[in-house]
Amino acid sequence: MKEIRVEKNELQFREPFAIAYETVESAPILLLILKDEEGNVGLGSTAPDETVTGENIDEIKKLLEQRVGLDFFSHPIKDRSWYENKIRQDLAGYPSAQAAVETALLHLIALQEGVNPQDFFGTCRQSCNLVVTVGIKPLPETLTEVKKRVNDGFKLIKLKVGLDVDGDIEKIQAVRAALPTKIKLVIDANQGYSYKEARRVLNAVGNLDIAGVEQPVPADQREEFRKLRELEILPLIADELATKAKEAKMLLAQGYADGINVKMMKFGGPSSCQEIIEYALERSKLVMLGCMYESNVSITAAAYLALAYPINFVDLDSGHFDFDDDATLGGAKVKNGILRLKGIPRLKMSKEKL
Repeated sequence: MKEIRVEKNELQFREPFAIAYETVESAPILLLILKDEEGNVGLGSTAPDETVTGENIDEIKKLLEQRVGLDFFSHPIKDRSWYENKIRQDLAGYPSAQAAVETALLHLIALQEGVNPQDFFGTCRQSCNLVVTVGIKPLPETLTEVKKRVNDGFKLIKLKVGLDVDGDIEKIQAVRAALPTKIKLVIDANQGYSYKEARRVLNAVGNLDIAGVEQPVPADQREEFRKLRELEILPLIADELATKAKEAKMLLAQGYADGINVKMMKFGGPSSCQEIIEYALERSKLVMLGCMYESNVSITAAAYLALAYPINFVDLDSGHFDFDDDATLGGAKVKNGILRLKGIPRLKMSKEKL
């Protein structure tokens, strides 16, 4: 290894994005750059969400700078399994940092060997339908965006709710009525409801064609989540309820949830997410592959998994989909609602000169 850099960037949303607990106009990310003696540049990225995992982006930057130096890579670079274990051990408790290092190393190895990073995971499909998220906004604006997304080719819509029970019920009913029957609808409350409120919403919309309801109650209300699931009104998908691999497996094994939202920023690098995905699929559970507000580098790493496994909901609508000022080119691309891969992510020319 010749050079290691960690850069902090503030990516600007094309328009403000609102969910149950926040409205954002920009998103900070870290870009990890590994450069070898031959000039190959492997990119990784992290976008920690302090609300979900407790990781602060400035602390993660300092952590990477202190723990991931040139001596970190003294072992042969191409020994992926060795490094996967080292990353988990040396960066234990910091899943977003693990994701950045494993992704950067993965890309560097692929460049050195002249292969497609997808080859490391296998392929079950060349492309997949992408879930597109509609943030919280007034009903008329919601319906306008939903119709636009359908016209753009999207076949899976995720509707953000969680602030107003009565308004949400009306909105869910109106959106489902406006959607063609072939379009799937997922609801995401982002912990916005109490148990009673969530039950009320589920009862009100349970007769509609809804593919799943994500995280209706706060993350610390695990038993309430299970009680809702036991009602068997609609499939419930856990997101913030599980921020560690052991938690995710326990929730699925013990019947707390019908499915799990797998995010690298919660669980670590691609190899850690693989374990959870395989565990869930083996038990015929729903799998959503999700993201935070992320660079296209980490979105691309997650896309390798999306094309390697028959995942139910590929919810990777960030990166170039959200931001025009991402510092990278290539990787995951979205067209007509379809996710594909176009080469290994690389720095824009202005960044390569740094």
